[in-house]
Amino acid sequence: MRRISLRAALLAMIAAPSFAWASTSCVDAEAAGRLAIEAQHRLQNAPADKSDPDGESVSAQQRTEMRAFKDALVNAIDARLSCSDARAQPDALQRALEASFGVVKTPPAADSSGTIGGAINVSVTRNAASKPLMLVRAGFGIPCGDDNLLVAYAWDGATWRRVLRWQSDNYDSISGAFGDTFQYAVLPGGQIAVAHGGPWCSSRWHNFGLDVLAPADDKQAQRSLFHLDHAYAEDLDVTGGGLTLKARPDGFELRTSISPLDAELITRKAVYRYRVKGDTVERVQPAAINGRDFVDAWLTVDDASARNWSDPHAADALLAARQSLMASIKDHSKLLNYGPVRACASGKDRYQVEIGLQTKKPGDADTQYGVVRQERNGFTMLSLGEKPDPGCKGADLMAR
Repeated sequence: MRRISLRAALLAMIAAPSFAWASTSCVDAEAAGRLAIEAQHRLQNAPADKSDPDGESVSAQQRTEMRAFKDALVNAIDARLSCSDARAQPDALQRALEASFGVVKTPPAADSSGTIGGAINVSVTRNAASKPLMLVRAGFGIPCGDDNLLVAYAWDGATWRRVLRWQSDNYDSISGAFGDTFQYAVLPGGQIAVAHGGPWCSSRWHNFGLDVLAPADDKQAQRSLFHLDHAYAEDLDVTGGGLTLKARPDGFELRTSISPLDAELITRKAVYRYRVKGDTVERVQPAAINGRDFVDAWLTVDDASARNWSDPHAADALLAARQSLMASIKDHSKLLNYGPVRACASGKDRYQVEIGLQTKKPGDADTQYGVVRQERNGFTMLSLGEKPDPGCKGADLMAR
């Protein structure tokens, strides 16, 4: 009877508001850990989608058991934090959670034949702000990767209260998981930036998600302030799989490799830097590491960013030229190929980027030229047109 009533009480925790669940003893925390392991076993034994020989699909029963498993993980973390005091140290909490979940320190590498609900892993951090947050990431294996969730707790003077829970929605394919890499950073204003990839078995091209979240407080529930979803090229040879997230004094920055408009280049380095003030998240420069990549970024960002990154005296004409060029690419009537990048004698730190536009008819092509000025922390778009700047005659700085 005790096991049944305890399980019912623990499962009820997840439905209660973050500031309503009651303190739990550490004995109950151990019991909650055992329930999480039982939920993991049910997920592992749930029937798979037999129609998918690649093992990338998630069956309806697996989705049901995965929801229950994630709830059980959060319940166990809640219970562990509720029996911890204000002096709790991340290392000790991590060891306690690992013991509760039976964490294997060297889990087997993920592969396409892996089981959904594989080895659990946990990490715990505590930020150094005046109002500290304790953050717990819990992950588990799936075919070709992993899935992760993040929970955060704030000390209210008596106990740790959960103020954030962030995880993937239900997914019918493993690409919907929060995996490949899972990184987070507490920002100076108390917001939390989270970046993750999306596992896939058959290609290095995956999608990443980037979110900025406001933790809950006494007045309102947690909120999503910003979301970006974009394709990127996973790099298994570097830490983080080719995604790097870090906090900055005024916001945060993510760096990765994405596909440029010029398909022959395959990838380019992209910089996503944002200034965060209150609930406002604004993209700022740098957006690229060289002039050619800046032109590629300028052509593809939203109108507001393109205007901010343009010479204010020529912004209207630049945005009109940009719209025309991109319309011809989006309707597939033209293919873009970047040509030589040359330094210009017509002004300090000026560079001209040649933009070739080829139609499907052999020999039918035209060329445009973008001129940029390198600034201390990025570039400014100065002009875009069909006539080259006669002062830009230097050697090709980015010859292929």
